[in-house]
Amino acid sequence: MVRHTGSVTELLSNASITDGSFHHVAMTYEGSSLKLYIDGVLDNSLSISGLQAMVGGGMIGLGGASARASQFDGLIDDFRIWNVARTANQILSTITAELGFPTAVEGEGAPRPSFELSQNRPNPFNPHTLIRFDLGQACHTRLYVYDAQGRLVTRLVDRELAAGPHSVPWSGRNDAGRDVASGVYFYSLEAPGFTSTRRMVLLR
Repeated sequence: MVRHTGSVTELLSNASITDGSFHHVAMTYEGSSLKLYIDGVLDNSLSISGLQAMVGGGMIGLGGASARASQFDGLIDDFRIWNVARTANQILSTITAELGFPTAVEGEGAPRPSFELSQNRPNPFNPHTLIRFDLGQACHTRLYVYDAQGRLVTRLVDRELAAGPHSVPWSGRNDAGRDVASGVYFYSLEAPGFTSTRRMVLLR
């Protein structure tokens, strides 16, 4: 749906996105055509042609105005803006490389394995926390913890795991079994074609 409010044109997608799941959302602008891709599938409800870029630049709003009920309600893992217009093929290639599955082509759906790394709970924690993740297929999986300087703290998982949900505890200790200091730590999940990192805080 297209809505004009003064000098602003709002483009509202009619696509349905499942709650509680990870999704990749991307937009491309090619000359005069704006297109939206959700998980690599073209969303024709939003795509529109005949647009002109503002010479002096403009603003990007993610979600909705605070007074509206249609504002975004969720978590955003990553947000990127390129300083050049990216074509649809470049966007689809990026999704394929980052999510580890072949993306759809021009509106055709494509089944894919689902990988997801959840936020640890509790967070902040002292000294125990639980890290949950989902594997879309059986594969060799690595779950490592790093400190704020990027140094490896401990290897929680480095082996073959079955597909499905997994939970791994961490008690705030390094590979030598020693307690680590309070601070910010990062845990990273690596599987074939998939890498995701999240932040956690240890408060002793």
